[in-house]
Amino acid sequence: MTDILISTEQLVVGRGGMALTQPLDLSLARGTIWQLTGPNGVGKTSLLRVLAGLLPALLGELRHGFGGPAETVRAFDPFWMAQIGWLAVQPGLKPGPTVAEHLRRTARLAGLPAVADDALLARWGLTPLRDRPVQYLSQGQRRRVDLARLCQQDRPIWVLDEPTVTLDADARDALMTALGEHRARGGLTVLASHEVLPLDDIRMLDLAVAA
Repeated sequence: MTDILISTEQLVVGRGGMALTQPLDLSLARGTIWQLTGPNGVGKTSLLRVLAGLLPALLGELRHGFGGPAETVRAFDPFWMAQIGWLAVQPGLKPGPTVAEHLRRTARLAGLPAVADDALLARWGLTPLRDRPVQYLSQGQRRRVDLARLCQQDRPIWVLDEPTVTLDADARDALMTALGEHRARGGLTVLASHEVLPLDDIRMLDLAVAA
């Protein structure tokens, strides 16, 4: 099994048929954290969506290293998307269910016991909110629910778009701990952020320079 989970060859991402990046040749290994940087409009979110299988590339190849020789990844490939923990800028929570119900649904979809784990709720400061419908949460509280769901799924690759947005200091600390633990388990994280994150040995990819 290769250590390279994601590789690209002359990958170009775009919007509306227009290229946002120069061709990218990347090799992203297990146990690493990569941070995409650059000004708005340089293609960070588009690249994340391509890596997550949610958007086709404009040009080039995206490959994965699971199970032997690198294989090409197509957008919306079920196998690939099952490897990805995706976090969008906006919380992806449907109104109606409570915090605990969202966690139970995520657990069930991940093939886990359909329970709202007490330790997970406590870790993200959600215990007092467990029975509250998500439409009554603040943006920061909804973000914490999404992060709890991300940890619950235990996917080998995390693709995170501005994960610290709206988080308070305690939740940011919990996120940094979660990122470190994911890396220690051999997980790969690719994230976009305008912030300097307090993490050791983070790999930087400045798309403004790459462009």
